Amino acid sequence: MEIILAVVAQNLLSQRCSESIDALIVNYDDHDGTDNQVQMVEDSIRHAKEAIALDVKDGNSWYNLGNACLTRFFVTGACDHTKLLPSLKAYQNAEKDESMKSNPDLYFNSATVNKYLENYERALTGFQAAALKDPGLNASEEVEKMVSLLDKLANCSKVLQILNPL
Repeated sequence: MEIILAVVAQNLLSQRCSESIDALIVNYDDHDGTDNQVQMVEDSIRHAKEAIALDVKDGNSWYNLGNACLTRFFVTGACDHTKLLPSLKAYQNAEKDESMKSNPDLYFNSATVNKYLENYERALTGFQAAALKDPGLNASEEVEKMVSLLDKLANCSKVLQILNPL
């Protein structure tokens, strides 16, 4: 009976976290970075952590935490990239759950974090995995953008080497 109650409680917390994130997304256009937005994100993070405390192996709870942390990064101005590290860690923990391996959004969001952290190889791998799991996502476009960016950076590097040989 205790196990059933724990599972029900964990599911309710996970649902509450998802609803908090959904409410934030729906209400995002109605606000301009106010304290209310930040509070909603912090509530989502708290709910996700509560769900994780009930079942540390539940990938969906880790995924919700990753989404909430990623949302916090953007809501607070997207300036401090170290704020992405908790999101990345949460997504990595979510990937450990076999039931999450078919979730294309997990790979897309993790790849997005890696892109902002300039972990380009990991980002490409994540976007490619997301595209394979759900061709409807714009993950293929993200891969093309990153490949183009990396090509431009490589060309710039070549020009700099020509101009400043060591």
